[in-house]
Amino acid sequence: MIKRLYTVKWVLKGYQKPEGGGRENNPDWHFILEKLDKLRHDDGTVTLKLILKNSEGKELSVYAKNDHYSIIFNDIDADGDILRTSYNREAKKGLHEMHGLDWDARTIFTDYDAVYDIFKQFFETGEVSSSPILPGGP
Repeated sequence: MIKRLYTVKWVLKGYQKPEGGGRENNPDWHFILEKLDKLRHDDGTVTLKLILKNSEGKELSVYAKNDHYSIIFNDIDADGDILRTSYNREAKKGLHEMHGLDWDARTIFTDYDAVYDIFKQFFETGEVSSSPILPGGP
């Protein structure tokens, strides 16, 4: 595996600090997995950022509340940002409240295994090509 430089940030509403929030440079996979596992049945966010050069980078975030998840992948390069979001083809059009905001219900899914798989792929390759991540979202 190629060595990449990452930063992970997290906010876990059900935990006291330092477990409930922080930032770690160059975490290993087990550290990231620990934060994702704590997010599994809780409320919060985990963001993994791949540091490239200058102002370029890639960022993968999962937002969670009560076993509902939404993922945003941001690919930042010299030409601008390319944003991709999770998209649930089976969800009906509408709104879903999460973190005090109304989210498009089609960006919300309940499959934690998909969260794990997408973060693992990003950590190993620096890319996201897995469903349910689509360019631009719904």
